[in-house]
Amino acid sequence: MNRDADQAERLRLRSQASTTWGVPEAGIHPVLPQPAVGRGPPSRGRHRCEVSLWSRDGMRRMLARHGARFASFSLVGGFVFVLGLAIQAFLVQVWRAGSDASYLVQ
Repeated sequence: MNRDADQAERLRLRSQASTTWGVPEAGIHPVLPQPAVGRGPPSRGRHRCEVSLWSRDGMRRMLARHGARFASFSLVGGFVFVLGLAIQAFLVQVWRAGSDASYLVQ
């Protein structure tokens, strides 16, 4: 019975907190979600490195894992650089704009 009353109180507080556009009224503390049980401590994710990147094996592993992402990032960056250079050359040669103005437009 006590558990049902506690759950009803939580729902009441949650509904009151949500009716004030997410800002709880004075004295009302919204119920935060509880962490899942049995998950253990949070992991460090992808940023943890087991092998030094400066070794040959570490560099091979890094390229094997991230090679496609690195290649696509390089292609996009190269394309943006060439496009900016072409726009600046067009503005200077065709429109006879000054170098400062073409740099600002670029």
